[in-house]
Amino acid sequence: MTMRSKPQLIALGLVVSGLALVAGGSLAAQATSFAVTLVPPAHGTLRLSPPLPADGRYPATPPR
Repeated sequence: MTMRSKPQLIALGLVVSGLALVAGGSLAAQATSFAVTLVPPAHGTLRLSPPLPADGRYPATPPR
């Protein structure tokens, strides 16, 4: 482990704090569903499992 100066430690602490705030905010702002737009492929086929609901939105599920 290398020795870090006091300004480096302060800067590192600010970066880590900023990242924690950004990550926390993004988790709280998650939607309950998300829209899916299908573009037909040029070659081959596309199958969705589970099938896309009629409204074109999949429900968001909590992480497992």
